[in-house]
Amino acid sequence: MAQLTKEYFDKNLRQTNKTLDRVAKTLDRTVALLTHVAEKTDHLTEKVDHIEEVVDDHTKTLDAILKNSKDWNTEAEALRSAIRRHEEWITQIANKVGIKLSEQ
Repeated sequence: MAQLTKEYFDKNLRQTNKTLDRVAKTLDRTVALLTHVAEKTDHLTEKVDHIEEVVDDHTKTLDAILKNSKDWNTEAEALRSAIRRHEEWITQIANKVGIKLSEQ
């Protein structure tokens, strides 16, 4: 069994100090790395937020285009229907007045 002398305590204290120094250096490197990771994470969060804004703007634009397209299709169908009616009326009028219509 080791004798509890001043030299024994000094030796153990030096070893403990060396170990604590290594732990402190490791902790410093870990803190530096975590700080760097946190900065990168913040930067990525900003980028993701910006991308979400852009996607939201594009979605709104596409929704507006789709609505306009549906409105245009509805209007085009109404015009086609009106043209068909007008053609029928013209044909009826031409038949009544004895005019032969030719298709061109």
